Amino acid sequence: FLFYTSLFVKAELQCHEIFQQVVHPSSQPQILNPLKITHILFDMDGVLVNDAEGLAHRHGITVEEFYHRRQAMKSLDPKFNYSVWLIQKYIQTTPLFETHPPMPYFEKIKQWISFWQSQGIHVSILSSVSSLTEFQDLIASQKITWLKKNDLTHIPAVFARGSHDKKNFAKKGFLLIDDSLSNTTEFTQAGGQAILHTSFENTEMALKQLQLLL
Repeated sequence: FLFYTSLFVKAELQCHEIFQQVVHPSSQPQILNPLKITHILFDMDGVLVNDAEGLAHRHGITVEEFYHRRQAMKSLDPKFNYSVWLIQKYIQTTPLFETHPPMPYFEKIKQWISFWQSQGIHVSILSSVSSLTEFQDLIASQKITWLKKNDLTHIPAVFARGSHDKKNFAKKGFLLIDDSLSNTTEFTQAGGQAILHTSFENTEMALKQLQLLL
C-alpha cells in the first residue's frame, strides 16, 4: 500500500479506518447481503471520475478521439499506455486530476454510499496513484483535492502505489468496484469479492444480484 508520512498522514490513518471504523445501522429496511459484505471499496478513475473526458479536454481532443488514439497506440505497442503518457505530459504543469469531471451518475453513487453506511457497511476509496513513481505524491494530492471538491471527504481514501497493489486489501467480506479486469480478477483471487465496472447500469444490476441494494 501507499503510506504517507507528511502531507498524507490523513490517508494513512484512513487506511487503518477501513478495517476499524464503526458504522451504526439505522432502522431502515435491511438488505439481505447473503455474502456478508462488510466493506465496499470504490476505484476512482473510470468509476467515480470521468478521467477519459478530463484527459481529452486537457489535450484538446474529443473523448471519441481519445479512445481512438488509445486503442490505436495499444495495437501498435501493447505496453504503451496512452493515459499514462498524457499524465506525464501534463501532471506537473496543471491541476490535472482535481479538475476531472465526475461521472454522470456520480450523485446516484453518493446516495448508495449513504444507504450502505445506514446499513452498517463501511465504504472507502481505493485508488491507484499509478506506476509513475516520481509523480505519486502529486497524483495523490490532486485526487484528495478532487474528493474534497466533490464532497467525498466523509469516507476513508487510501492510495495504492499501483493498480496491482489493490489485491493487498482483499479480505473476506470486502467488495471492490473497479473498471479494470486485472484488478477485479486479482482481488477475487486474493480472497475478496469484486464487480467489474463497465457501466452504471451493469454495476447497479450486479449490486442488486448481490442483494446489496433494495
